[in-house]
Amino acid sequence: MPCGSFRDKKRADELKAQIALVGYESKINHVVVKSEDWYRVELGPL
Repeated sequence: MPCGSFRDKKRADELKAQIALVGYESKINHVVVKSEDWYRVELGPL
């Protein structure tokens, strides 16, 4: 489940940490969209 998409990896890491504090697993996927780096935080597996 998507939770956020950021250009800055630090912000993605912060969201991943917040999710971990409430007891859920998440992962960060790096993607390139129109020559720009994006870091997508996804919740799961549920």
